[in-house]
Amino acid sequence: MTKKPLCRSLLFASLVLTVICGCSNGQVPLSGSVTFEDGSPLTQGIVCFRQENYQAKGDIDSKGHYVLGAIHAKDGIKPGDYAVIILGANSTDDFGKKDILIDPKFEDPTKSGIVCKVEKGMRKFDITVQKPAAGK
Repeated sequence: MTKKPLCRSLLFASLVLTVICGCSNGQVPLSGSVTFEDGSPLTQGIVCFRQENYQAKGDIDSKGHYVLGAIHAKDGIKPGDYAVIILGANSTDDFGKKDILIDPKFEDPTKSGIVCKVEKGMRKFDITVQKPAAGK
């Protein structure tokens, strides 16, 4: 019959979802670099900041930089305490052989040793990783 109640309902639902999700409301635009101890960049992988029921992640580019996003790419992260891990930091050659670029401990939040307290006003969090032990 009338389109106004439907439009209002859709607008209200959109507003509620925005508030619940925290879409860019209170999000911290956090970025950084992932480097080895010698200063060279990790050139691929994903940085993940994790809490019990929340996660933000960012792809690592060829220069070692990442930008975090929780709901959408690069939309930031909510303030809080996080365990930080790095996934996908390996490459495969033409014969299917994997080359592991960092110590595998960085894939496990209980072993990585990287934690971050994200606070409002924070903009950068750089990470230093180690290469895998010889023979791994």
